[in-house]
Amino acid sequence: MGGEEAGRVLRSGLAMGADRAIHLLDQKFKGADEFAAAEALARAIEKRRRRGYRSCRRPVRRLGTGMTGVMLAEFLGSAHATVIIAVEATDAKTLRVKRELEGGINETVELSMPAVLTIQFGINQPRYASLKGIMAAKKKS
Repeated sequence: MGGEEAGRVLRSGLAMGADRAIHLLDQKFKGADEFAAAEALARAIEKRRRRGYRSCRRPVRRLGTGMTGVMLAEFLGSAHATVIIAVEATDAKTLRVKRELEGGINETVELSMPAVLTIQFGINQPRYASLKGIMAAKKKS
């Protein structure tokens, strides 16, 4: 959800191996708060709903409350977890996630899919996009 810069970021994610991306581009989104963003994202996802998990950038930088993913999960009626530092798919219908709580305490939670996760920065090292991936990204939607 954003301007041309968001489109470039999405193409980069596709080149790194993401299967799909949805770019919401509309002037009415400019300056949207987290509630409006979550609602718009939920509508777009519902139109293309697939089994699996979605990820949202945490937090929305303008407000910094980190609530977009939580509200998105509520709109979608999906399970959710925040401040995730590790994710493991235990089977086709369940995720085991490790959450970082205050005071350095970690909590492990199992969620049924589909689920919305908000991921802590630094959970992984993104791979570089290969030339083949960049060319394939042009064909993905």
